[in-house]
Amino acid sequence: MHKNVTGGVSGNIPALPSSSSPAEQPAQQTTTRPAARTRSGALEHLPPPGTRGTGSTGSTSAPARVSAAPARMTDAELPLAAYLLMRAVDGRPVAAPEIARLRLANASVNETRQLLKHGRGNVDVDVRATHNESTWRMKAARTFRQEREQKANVPWNAFEQRAPYSAAAASVFGAGNCGEHTSTATVYHSRRLAPNEEVHYVNAPAAGHTFSEARIPSAPEAEQPERTIVMDAWTKGPAVLAADAHFAKRRSGLQSLLHYNADTGRDARITANDLVLEARSAGPEEIARRVQREATPTARFAAFIDAVLPSGMGHWREQHVIDGDFARRVEGKFAAFENPAQRLELAARVAEQLGVPAQHRMAEAQRILEAARAMLADR
Repeated sequence: MHKNVTGGVSGNIPALPSSSSPAEQPAQQTTTRPAARTRSGALEHLPPPGTRGTGSTGSTSAPARVSAAPARMTDAELPLAAYLLMRAVDGRPVAAPEIARLRLANASVNETRQLLKHGRGNVDVDVRATHNESTWRMKAARTFRQEREQKANVPWNAFEQRAPYSAAAASVFGAGNCGEHTSTATVYHSRRLAPNEEVHYVNAPAAGHTFSEARIPSAPEAEQPERTIVMDAWTKGPAVLAADAHFAKRRSGLQSLLHYNADTGRDARITANDLVLEARSAGPEEIARRVQREATPTARFAAFIDAVLPSGMGHWREQHVIDGDFARRVEGKFAAFENPAQRLELAARVAEQLGVPAQHRMAEAQRILEAARAMLADR
């Protein structure tokens, strides 16, 4: 049964993100899609506008670290654990160095979803859950971005300069399409990069989709699918290796439109944070006004049509980050286990890799196993 469309912006227009860089937040946070998204604690310790900052926000000497896992994994890290179990079942366990990178990337995916907490402006489940507000917020974010880019005379093809504007606008209005999710993840993941890493904004023209990738340029070409990490916050699922990603598995035709290293990413984050502070200075009423401005009579009529069509007008159905062939292969291998205890043993090894203490591993292994089954069923 479809939800009725109210035709207006919710009265619960949140204040702009508080004053901390999204990347400053704890790496393991629970994130969900509307209407269950938790409010972001993002942008809490921003440097003053125009400053370079110190400490974790501006430092480039080492990537940000994910804190050791507690006895019970958070809901945000459970999908990553399920993916690691799927890899083990497939006979391709992930090595410890890549697990560490995956945890950092997964933190960036979760933070992006928190910042864009009102959801995706072009995915049916989010549009319906927010009564089209995710679409109006996405459009308001794009209008704001275009205004600020024009004011700063940013060339249309200067992608590295434009990404911080997109990330800031999406963070302020709390919504976006795949492009805004990609910009936000790309800009803010840059603080988690090791000296030998880059984060790329990747375009998949054949699919009409974009996503972020954490790459190690020095790795041999043949190893790239197993060393490159896909951060696709617009889709459903955790950070995964490119070899197992729905939109990134086939590497031919992918385009890197921009990339940052630890140094250049710092400048991008500062630009984005300054823009967020500028927007915050106008107050939440101005944000609400801009969102309301996008709810034109034409937009309201489109919302009505969206409410009665199976997947709206031009909206995507929710996509999963996991590649279908990989998921089906794992399903078959799960079913082939003669002894169910073998599955639990593999899950316990994953729990150990994620730092779960020995006395809690079997309980967490059961959660990981259930999460993997749910992910396969959802895929």
